[in-house]
Amino acid sequence: MSKLIIPNTELKAFSCPHCDAIADQTWYDTLGSELTREDKTPFKVRLDIEEHLKTVSEHEISQAAKKELLLRFKRELAGEVFFHGAKGSNYSIELKNLHISKCFSCKKLSVWIAHKLAWPETKFEIRPSADMPEIVKRDFEEAALIFKKSPRSAAALLRLATEKLCNELNGTKDSVFEGIGKLVKKGLDPKIQKALDIVRVTGNDAVHPGQINLNDTPEVAERLFKLVNVIVESLITVPKEIDNIYDTISDEKKEAIQKRDS
Repeated sequence: MSKLIIPNTELKAFSCPHCDAIADQTWYDTLGSELTREDKTPFKVRLDIEEHLKTVSEHEISQAAKKELLLRFKRELAGEVFFHGAKGSNYSIELKNLHISKCFSCKKLSVWIAHKLAWPETKFEIRPSADMPEIVKRDFEEAALIFKKSPRSAAALLRLATEKLCNELNGTKDSVFEGIGKLVKKGLDPKIQKALDIVRVTGNDAVHPGQINLNDTPEVAERLFKLVNVIVESLITVPKEIDNIYDTISDEKKEAIQKRDS
């Protein structure tokens, strides 16, 4: 998985929700003024704006101004959030709990409400290990889908995925604690045991797999994604690759190895 710095209102640089680049962010407070239009409702761009502008004569508006207007209206129709208007305009109302960040790399804006990313809606991009069992992969991929909206829910799913992984390897339906214990008895690498126990107890040992832990942070969930992939690769991928390579050895050499070890 590529490096990720989770977007946060306390940071001045993070992975941009638009372009994914780790980039400096410029923060803006938001100000407003009461609408003075006749109907006093937000302006809505007409869907046929491009055709409509063609009917406006150059005496009313220049071609350059038309192009500028069309670009602005297309961005509005697309639902994009962007700056518009003269700098230094005076507004009397400050909007609390509404902030804007601007990416230095792609120049696009992100909208934050009460310190939570409200726009754009993004997915946490991390792929499950290729050899991850399907029953485990479903929880892993669901955790990736909801990570940016609810890291705590993602962490709960990843602990559940770990429990299912242990049961797949053991052929049982145990708790994650018991499942790890059985793998240890089978000769589980102590380092992988540590990784499994980290997933199990990180945050609060009293929280069962699939239950929300109120103390989980985005950083905790991110680490759990990495650990689950490491566990799958160590317990499934590496042994499978070793078996495949061993199968290429001649039967004569395999017999010699068996005699040596008997």
